[in-house]
Amino acid sequence: MISDLKIVLSSKMVLFILSLSASLRVLFFFIFLPNTPSPFGPDEGTYAALVKFVSEGKPVEEFPLYHAPLYNSARSIIIPSVLIYRLGLNELDSIRAISSLYGLLSTALLVLTYIAFKRLENLNSSQLLASLNKTFAIFLFLFTFFPSNFIWSTIGLRESSSQFWLLATTYFILKLLNQRSRRVWAYSLPVIFSLTFAFGSRPQSALVFSISALLVSSLLLVKRKSYLALPVLLVGFFAGQSFTTTPIVQASEVFVVYEIAQPVESASPVESASPVESASPVESASPVESASPVESASPVENLVESKDQIALLLCKSDGQIVEGADGQLMCKKSKKYSVINRSPIETLEKQILTTQILENRRNENRLGAQSALPISQCPEVTRDIPTLLKCNLSELPYRIFAFLFRPLIFFDQGSPFLTVAGVENLVWAFLIVYSAWNGLIKARVFPLHRLLSVTLFLYVFTFSAGAALYEGNLGTAFRHKSSILWPLILALSITPNLRTRPKGRKTSTNV
Repeated sequence: MISDLKIVLSSKMVLFILSLSASLRVLFFFIFLPNTPSPFGPDEGTYAALVKFVSEGKPVEEFPLYHAPLYNSARSIIIPSVLIYRLGLNELDSIRAISSLYGLLSTALLVLTYIAFKRLENLNSSQLLASLNKTFAIFLFLFTFFPSNFIWSTIGLRESSSQFWLLATTYFILKLLNQRSRRVWAYSLPVIFSLTFAFGSRPQSALVFSISALLVSSLLLVKRKSYLALPVLLVGFFAGQSFTTTPIVQASEVFVVYEIAQPVESASPVESASPVESASPVESASPVESASPVESASPVENLVESKDQIALLLCKSDGQIVEGADGQLMCKKSKKYSVINRSPIETLEKQILTTQILENRRNENRLGAQSALPISQCPEVTRDIPTLLKCNLSELPYRIFAFLFRPLIFFDQGSPFLTVAGVENLVWAFLIVYSAWNGLIKARVFPLHRLLSVTLFLYVFTFSAGAALYEGNLGTAFRHKSSILWPLILALSITPNLRTRPKGRKTSTNV
């Protein structure tokens, strides 16, 4: 990995794009972004509120919007945002800063992933540096400054975090495939951690990516006897399930105690100068008071060693005043949560059986949307999976077209957003068609390129199909489409030249 970073730092073109991206992000952060949730992504207000909620030590089970499941499915961006919040930024700026950092690092990771793939062709460092040419610069520039992708990665949303960790997983898988057996563990653990954090960014995207990668890894195991990727991906998959599992908790009321501020008593000059009180030989030498068993050996004080014990032993009602070792304390009722069940298997079942609620969620997403998609005709309450699948598949062709290509420039009108999105979709249409041609058709004679392209497009198609059946309006569909930008750009970047086959080692075509 260090050698890959050296190549990145040796490329003036890559450094220029990274510097420009960082500068524009700072400009957006301080000048263009409002002090309230952006109209481009109002959901950032929810994530910002969650950052503040967690920072204050409150239980995520009581978060008023979506409760604990939202936190568990967004840990990879919430936890670092909490750290930034505690350094002094407000909650909205904190999550925007982390999102923008993920976006900036995603550009660097795309370059590293490209280099890791080229290493499978047995290229040396000078050849790898030369491969970062003008053609690759165009693809890298397009990925970094693609309008919607750039905007989503500067505001407090999960898109850039999910993109970063999926790219990291791809990079470390490629590094794993390029290692000898003695260095396998050097990249096995990063694959597991990256996939785990990808689930903690957006579980649905990580689930689709995992299924695609596992299918191709199974093919490698059967056809090429390459067993490295499959077990590592399986471990990362189940680790991700555990990382995002929302436990079932039981709430119980307990008492806690808080210190009551005591008034400061000024010393009376008369009392302080009293010769009787200050030097009474009777009081100072009284054997009775100094050995009083009641004051020195109170059974309650012997038992009470902490505020928790005071609350447990002495508190009987809310607002009660009790005596502690350091003064008076007030009793207050509080909730205590204890985990009674934690099942990653149940979490996985909920993700896989999403077909049972697709229509309901899609129709919910239509509410209040100016660009709502047609309501689904599939039944909302049936648990008959075959019937649901049949109905959803019949609607899939139109809905997947709407997800990938709408809003259309001259057809979907009504707001400036739809107009701007329609113009950008012209680029999306070209990008999808051209990358599919290069990645699946043009690269079919090169097993190495074909293998990675199949993995990328399997993810693109599966994600697009799932999102198409979930989205209820063009706004959220257009935003979530950024999740397939990085595989499309990567598929374009690794496309070989048909005139020259890569002169790699013989094993490179067997990966």
